[in-house]
Amino acid sequence: MHIKPITHDKLNTIKRVGIILSISILSACTHYSPTTNSVDSFQSVNKEIIIPGSFESVTDKVTTNNKATESLFSLDTNSLLNGFSNPKLQDLIQQGLDNNPNLAATATFVLDSQARARTAAGQRLPNLNLGASAGRSKNNLGLTTFTANNYSLGLNSQWELDIWLKLRDQSKASLLELTASENDFVLAQLSLAANISRAYFNVLSEQELLAQTRQSTENIKQLESIAVRSFKRGLVTALDVQLARRDLANAKRSMTAQENTVRNSVRDLNTLVGSYPDSEKTMHSFSGLMLPSLNTSLQAGIPSSVLSQRPDLIAAETRLKAADLQLSVARKNLLPSISLTGSGGTSSTDLSDLLDKDFSVWSILSSLSMPLLNRQAFKSNVDLAENSLDRLTYNYASQVLNAFNEVESGLDNEGSLRQQLTELTEARDYAQASSARAKQSYEKGLVEANTLLSTELQLRSAEQNLISTKNLLLQNRINLVLALGGGLKANAKNITQSNIDNAVTNSSAAGETL
Repeated sequence: MHIKPITHDKLNTIKRVGIILSISILSACTHYSPTTNSVDSFQSVNKEIIIPGSFESVTDKVTTNNKATESLFSLDTNSLLNGFSNPKLQDLIQQGLDNNPNLAATATFVLDSQARARTAAGQRLPNLNLGASAGRSKNNLGLTTFTANNYSLGLNSQWELDIWLKLRDQSKASLLELTASENDFVLAQLSLAANISRAYFNVLSEQELLAQTRQSTENIKQLESIAVRSFKRGLVTALDVQLARRDLANAKRSMTAQENTVRNSVRDLNTLVGSYPDSEKTMHSFSGLMLPSLNTSLQAGIPSSVLSQRPDLIAAETRLKAADLQLSVARKNLLPSISLTGSGGTSSTDLSDLLDKDFSVWSILSSLSMPLLNRQAFKSNVDLAENSLDRLTYNYASQVLNAFNEVESGLDNEGSLRQQLTELTEARDYAQASSARAKQSYEKGLVEANTLLSTELQLRSAEQNLISTKNLLLQNRINLVLALGGGLKANAKNITQSNIDNAVTNSSAAGETL
């Protein structure tokens, strides 16, 4: 399939898909047709995809002011790096930001981009070098031999005149790449904070499940005692006692497995924060902690423009602009280049005369050059730059659509999980009542052991489902906050050189400690 080269009109069309630009441009668009599969037809995407002014998937549809909602929700998105106002989680996130080696590796990419930006800026300046030389030569002219010394001291300069603004575009592209890498670092920080938050809530969830499993094991142990007493009174058979002891053994096995799961989850958390995965020592610091309740709910009317704070979209759009400049540079490489070369200094056969202005020398030379025989290679570079711009354009459009999908799915999941919590709470309450009644009836010989054990297992399952769903609600809120940009409105502007240097230095120090 032939792929048409990206034009500025096409580039602007794709950019209109993004929420970085004015959303109102697309408000009158028609419905997107999923049958469109040709990349060439994507130039008409603004006529096929509706970009809503606000997200739709929420539980309670209410009318709100967009600006007011954006302000209120932005306060909530700040909770990611702030650890959801949880002091324990805040400390863990800060420890991870200081010591995580993967974050430090990402910071080095920012340092690389800074170096490349300095290199590109330096290429716009004249190349000025200080030179000195000393030489001795011998020449024969018939029977006469001449021996001479030669000393020189001077400055040599070479400067390419940026008449086509090629070097300026190269420098601008490097600065844009620096901005993109800074936003990559912001994304790495937010992703690390999100992963630490998820791991933290997983630890609390697994601990609650362990506590519930221990309680369930204790309940089954009591049922086994009841079965033994009832057997002695002739109310149940030996089979009932055996079934009770079987279920008690299974409960103990589940408890052992859950203890191992807790230790593994703690080790995962330790690894994320950059410390040694010692579960036993860390588990004591989580003693008594439980999953927090997510009391704040989301309202309709969250403006889709809040996605403009997502660092990955900022980085993608910035790289798109940089690729456009790199294409301009590739095309300008086909044009003639003009360079000025000059030198000035002193030259003498006597070393003591090098600082004497009477022995000064200078020269200046201008040159013009352009590719001829290797022109096809430069044209191939233009093709590569065009392909790169095409690729980044499509990737950017895909990232924008994925961003909307993440937020819409997160909002929809929030409503569903909250409804499930309500239903699971009701099911747990009924299971508790059924278990208590079955225990009383069993002691009176009114129900069989299977009925009693079944109600206990149903209660255990209901409590586990309730704990797991509470954790899923918290995990989904983390994903949603991350999808909305994590609360860093300024994004890369919040990054200082010390942030980047500290990420590298602290991680190296942590590695030496390990």
